[in-house]
Amino acid sequence: MDPINYIHIQEAKKVWDNLCKVCDESVLTRRVGLLRDLITTTLENCQSIEEYVNKIMTTAHKLQNIGLKIDDEWLGTSLLAGLPDQYKPMIMAI
Repeated sequence: MDPINYIHIQEAKKVWDNLCKVCDESVLTRRVGLLRDLITTTLENCQSIEEYVNKIMTTAHKLQNIGLKIDDEWLGTSLLAGLPDQYKPMIMAI
């Protein structure tokens, strides 16, 4: 093999390793489970607003730790989406 091609093989190996990591069934299953937790968490299912916020934040941090970036806008939207209807005026004002 021509030495000039080594760099291409190294890059292809990096791409392959990243693809394997993303497609790893356990990581994918974990992501799906955490995303489900994030989008189905509601204030009504929690004992307090503190528990609600902590659950959302903890789940978002877990997602970030396995490589799924959750930006502040998405996090804030998730927090607002889980509030009951009585908070609609506040959400609309925001």
